[in-house]
Amino acid sequence: GANALQEILRRIESEEGCAAPWLLEDVFKALLRHPEWRDRFRSYRDHRGRNLVMVAVENQMLSWAERWMDQGVPLDGFDNQGRHVLTLYLAEGCWKERLGSLPRRFRLRDHSKDPAALEKERVDRVLQFLARHGFDLRRPDLTGRTALFYGGGMRPDLLRHLAEVTGLQVDRQRDPYGRTLLHAWICSPGPLPGWLADTFPRLLNVQDRAGRTPLHQAALCGAKDFFPWLLQARNGGFIPDAMGYTPLDLYTRVQGNTASLRRWLDSVFRGPMRTFTLAAGVMTHAHPSEEANHEHDGPFPIRGRP
Repeated sequence: GANALQEILRRIESEEGCAAPWLLEDVFKALLRHPEWRDRFRSYRDHRGRNLVMVAVENQMLSWAERWMDQGVPLDGFDNQGRHVLTLYLAEGCWKERLGSLPRRFRLRDHSKDPAALEKERVDRVLQFLARHGFDLRRPDLTGRTALFYGGGMRPDLLRHLAEVTGLQVDRQRDPYGRTLLHAWICSPGPLPGWLADTFPRLLNVQDRAGRTPLHQAALCGAKDFFPWLLQARNGGFIPDAMGYTPLDLYTRVQGNTASLRRWLDSVFRGPMRTFTLAAGVMTHAHPSEEANHEHDGPFPIRGRP
């Protein structure tokens, strides 16, 4: 029975994400028709380490989650990546609006709402369900991260709402490595990194345990807003990490040359730059003819590989 269930769940997951609920309902009903399997419900884990309650919550099937809890399946549990039921739901659950892939009977009742409202309603239903059953919404999972660390794909207003409901403060979250939410998401697409940097600008200069700020991360991934954030962070471009590299050091190393950086400096300071001593942040003007001498290595010292 357990092996058959593993195979069924694998097939379900080969479908398109949230297309699983109507298949899961048939599986769950079949399980209840086998009394000899009921003793296995409490300890059952699928190949991803999820128990049956976690599978149901992830797929927005809260009535089934409640039924499994009545059968003795615990709400507390962790998958193979150390995520509990809430962080798993936020990371991979069906809160994102995909009406096209869901049968009508599994959609939320009000189909006239825009996707943002539907996503908020789905998240709210899960949060209320977990709180009603005594789950601590502020609790970190085994990775040491709280629910907010799993909101990287959310719109800013939904993340703000999640913070209000859980009682977690956006700007005070730290993982075991000392990283903030901006460290985690600064390279992500969408509006969230920009919203965090604008709303909590001090996060741009917060260093993790390796001494790196979010600007170090942005430099390494070549984030499109690296230069505006650099200007917003004031002296943030000169903060060295534990190995002595500043965000500007990493940016020039990753880019391979300083052409784009010098173009940006010229546009900001309206004049060609000769030196930009990273440790001290000293800038001096030079004649344009001197620019040719720095075509490849530029005016920025590179001290070995980052």
